[in-house]
Amino acid sequence: MFRYSVCAALLASALQSPAIMASGLPATVDSPAEESDARFAQAQLQALAPAVTRDGDLDAGQAERFTALIERVGWPASWMVGPELVQVAAQLLLKHPDYEFQRSTLDLAEDRIDLDVDAFALARLSDLVKQKHDGGQRFGTLKAIVDDKVIASPEIKGMSGARFFRDFQGLPSVEEEVAALQRRLDAGEALHLDNGLLWLPKPAVVFGRPQLREKLGEMIARDQGARSKLLKSSGAERDKVIKEIRSVDQQNHAQLQRIFDEIGFPDVAAVGRAGVSTVFLLVQHADDDPALQKRALVLAKPLVDSRQMARQQYALLTDRVLRGEGKPQRYGTQTSLVGGKVQLQEAEDPSHLDERRAQMALGPVSEYIELLQERVSAASGS
Repeated sequence: MFRYSVCAALLASALQSPAIMASGLPATVDSPAEESDARFAQAQLQALAPAVTRDGDLDAGQAERFTALIERVGWPASWMVGPELVQVAAQLLLKHPDYEFQRSTLDLAEDRIDLDVDAFALARLSDLVKQKHDGGQRFGTLKAIVDDKVIASPEIKGMSGARFFRDFQGLPSVEEEVAALQRRLDAGEALHLDNGLLWLPKPAVVFGRPQLREKLGEMIARDQGARSKLLKSSGAERDKVIKEIRSVDQQNHAQLQRIFDEIGFPDVAAVGRAGVSTVFLLVQHADDDPALQKRALVLAKPLVDSRQMARQQYALLTDRVLRGEGKPQRYGTQTSLVGGKVQLQEAEDPSHLDERRAQMALGPVSEYIELLQERVSAASGS
């Protein structure tokens, strides 16, 4: 029977992969438009490069030129301008005076993490931008030592977002990173915490199975397109949408079975982190095919162990499989909505639930329930 739990309804967008791109970076510029954009981006960044060595923000003219560059080409790719000028772009963005522009440009750069942008370096850039704006940080890459204790400083606003981003990108959680630094400090190492801008570009990636990556993009587009209609429908229209979702799921699940038969669970080298995450989200929606979900869990375990897959997503599917078998969940990701209140479904060994959640880069269950309740209340207008 079709199920769309409060967890799926509220978290599908958060667990959805970034936009799937068909392939890695081109070795050459193939079209006149690409060549024109590349020449324009190179010229603008070279002309603006001296500004990064001067104190203060970009002046109005410099900010206008950099804004025009981003509006025309998006975040500059390494193949377009070279890694040195990508780093110049990062420095220019940090010095840009418009916070909203900085945030939207960071989103463009995040779409390139799978390709030629280092995830931790981008998180650091984002934290430096936020620190400059309001004294906070988003991802906990900025640290300090206070009374012989390593802490994330300044305060992280929205720890759940930091946990998700880091886990999705295969990075240690803030808590894990702080604990590792603390062990080094306790062992007598003289820690010198560098909170400066990091090298943003990384070697360009070409995925082993670009056509499969593109196919996954099409599959998740159908999946999310159908499900987005459900939240806006009622009555007979809702019944029609549910039938559409079932049809989409049947097609997607048949394709997943063929993929598993051919290559197993696609890894990062084949389809990138976004592709791996997309496969898992599609499997999470296969409640009517428990055999497929269980098969995916087995095939995906090596990817979780090697941090090629988000631990949070693996925990979520583990719990869905267990609940589908009528067993208590392990990680406390499955909830029900009862009388407008989010309630945790049955969990094994509740006294150690938060310990298991921490191992899967999940926050305390009370924090999770509170976050879901806030979203339910916001959606209902209460």
